[in-house]
Amino acid sequence: MRLWLTFLLLLCCFGTAQAVSISEVMPNPYGLEPAGEWIELYTNSPVSLINWSVKDAANKKYNFSLSFNSYAILACNESHFRLNYPSVTVPIFDLNCTGSGWLNNGEETLYLYDENGVLIDKIYWDGTKENYSLSLCQGALFNTTPTPGEPNNCPAVQRDVTLEVYLSPRIVLGQKYTSLFKIKILNKQNCSEQDNVSVLYNVTDSSGNLVLSGQFERALGCSGYANTGFWQPNQTGQFTLCGVISSTTCENSEPSNDFACANITVLPSPLQIIYFPQNTSFGSLNFLFGKIEFDDVLADYFNINQSDLSFLVYSLNESVLRDLNDNIIYSVKGCNSPFAVKVQNVSANSILFLMLPFFLTSNCDDYYPYKNYSFGIRAFKLSNGNCPTSCSSGDCIDLGTINVYVSGKNSDLCPKTIIKYEEQSYSGYSSYTKAQSKTNLSVEILQFPSQLHAGDNCTIVFRIINSENSSKDIEVYSYVFSGLYLASGGNWTSNKIKVTILPNSSLELNLSNLIRKDVNPGNYSWRVRVAVGDEKIDATVPVLILSQPKALNKASLVSSVSNLSLTESTGVNLAKPPSEVKVVWYSSTGLKNPIILFCLALLILCISLLFTFLSQKS
Repeated sequence: MRLWLTFLLLLCCFGTAQAVSISEVMPNPYGLEPAGEWIELYTNSPVSLINWSVKDAANKKYNFSLSFNSYAILACNESHFRLNYPSVTVPIFDLNCTGSGWLNNGEETLYLYDENGVLIDKIYWDGTKENYSLSLCQGALFNTTPTPGEPNNCPAVQRDVTLEVYLSPRIVLGQKYTSLFKIKILNKQNCSEQDNVSVLYNVTDSSGNLVLSGQFERALGCSGYANTGFWQPNQTGQFTLCGVISSTTCENSEPSNDFACANITVLPSPLQIIYFPQNTSFGSLNFLFGKIEFDDVLADYFNINQSDLSFLVYSLNESVLRDLNDNIIYSVKGCNSPFAVKVQNVSANSILFLMLPFFLTSNCDDYYPYKNYSFGIRAFKLSNGNCPTSCSSGDCIDLGTINVYVSGKNSDLCPKTIIKYEEQSYSGYSSYTKAQSKTNLSVEILQFPSQLHAGDNCTIVFRIINSENSSKDIEVYSYVFSGLYLASGGNWTSNKIKVTILPNSSLELNLSNLIRKDVNPGNYSWRVRVAVGDEKIDATVPVLILSQPKALNKASLVSSVSNLSLTESTGVNLAKPPSEVKVVWYSSTGLKNPIILFCLALLILCISLLFTFLSQKS
């Protein structure tokens, strides 16, 4: 009887989790943000949600708990919400959002998770209208008048395909551009279904002469802009880019949206690339050194007078450039990454010497082949210190590209797994059998200290469960880390042990890790890894590492030099002195490894010697 009750309870819980969904979102309200932002949840049966969460694409998460039937509201500020919607009577939970904004008005994804971190629902949008909510109607999102706590104000659903120019209105000579247009399929209920859209396009110069013509076909769900044409301008000047939808496999109700044109200015690049590594390896930190000179004309064209800019190296085709936590560096969102270098008050006749860092993924699983990869250099115009949400508005400047051959691997960044072989004798001869690579094992962490100190020797207690009818020979080890940074002493497998777990049984073990004395305080993860052949089963918990008690403060490293005055010996033409010259490398990547800092200092020294040599030669 008890077993049946447990089964029914689990079934009910599963059904409840599946019944909750995001039904309406207000990401772009009038007035203050995020105070005016809110989310509407819907369920078709009574639910009680404990410690659920919502998260945006930038991983900013808010937890909530509430009980409701039909509708409920997650308000960033409950008082503000009740002031705007005094007649709403459904349950409201105050998320108490912080910062200058939460949900993006441009491109954004909103996720809903249950108490176990299981993804229950998500919605994506790439644009909003002010004070219009995004309402889910028959599987598609619409900009509608807000109806919090009530059925959505859904329009009649009719699909339409639209075309718009995605390319920035100011581009750079010689650069390859493969995202010329953006295609949207409006009112589509299921974005996982693929439709094919074909587009004809051309480029004409200021005299109306045809410079380029082409066509492409794109398979897409609801929207897309990657691989929408190709243009590599070979002359500067004024041009017009036009495109028209020639065919589509889905309903296209409004033909007037099938045509798009935009004026494009092609400019000479202000960037002179002085150095970049033509050959490097996965898992390595690299630097590009360049000189940027904005004369009056370029500064006016790029509209950067007295502007703050952010510079970034990003992947053009494949996502091999990452931050130190192995998160992908995106071409637009990368403006907010720790590897973006920000420079303030750039104006006409400014000369910038930039050292731009870029880090290659460790490629521990050998997903990426050894070959040439193309990286772009992009500048972003900041507004009040904030990055743009898209490049279609012309706030992004592509300055150049580099091609780098990437091979090898930094094995120190990859957890090491040794596949165990056992010798067995059969009738006088020996053979080697590989441990099972597919297994039904699970790991549960039972006890661990949530706070550690630098230099501590700490123990984590865990249980391994074998649900199969055969014994398993396994290797077990643990480590404390943050991204690719190892906080525990030794290497990734220093405390590895080999054990055998019996059929249909569990085994309780503990492992110790010594926290490095020079570790930087902050949030880390403590992982237990079970390896059976090629298969790895992980259990990970968060830990906070504090400074070693009574530790001495260490001097901080200043990693940027601003307002560097020039003399004749620098080799810079001073016939028309620049208004400002800066040598900049600033990043919050948290590079604490002494070897990396030493290499950085050595690189700066080499560059300085190079400039001295060139100036003497001239």
